[in-house]
Amino acid sequence: MRYSNEFLISELQRFVEENERPPTKREFDTANGYPSLSVYKKRFGSWGAALVAAGITGTQTYLTSDGVRRLKVNQRNGVQCNQREPQDRNSPEYRAWRAAVIERDGVCQGCGSNEDLCAHHILPWRYFKEKAVDVDNGMTLCGECHLKVHCR
Repeated sequence: MRYSNEFLISELQRFVEENERPPTKREFDTANGYPSLSVYKKRFGSWGAALVAAGITGTQTYLTSDGVRRLKVNQRNGVQCNQREPQDRNSPEYRAWRAAVIERDGVCQGCGSNEDLCAHHILPWRYFKEKAVDVDNGMTLCGECHLKVHCR
């Protein structure tokens, strides 16, 4: 069956209205009366991109070092990632951190590519500001792997 983008988006929004929270991948993977997860991934490129298209954010969670589950709010290239303060990314300390992480690793730690490299914070700097420029809190990823990490 071929669904329109509008229908798929309305189904995501219907779920939110009925359950008063964003849907999980598992809930759409098991169907439960909604189009399957694979339909959303094929149409929008990823689950995260489908949620953003439907205006749903704050759907990814992670466990912090103190054991507290936090929502990660995302929005880059159709999928939202951690909110950032642009001035922090332009600081000499951040630039030095980025260069040191990429120099240390040399290639993407996800796929081995040496193109479009970026430094990824292992512990999100939004919540772990004290580790924002700690080289041990960084890993080199290519742009594609970096997007996958933030948009699983």
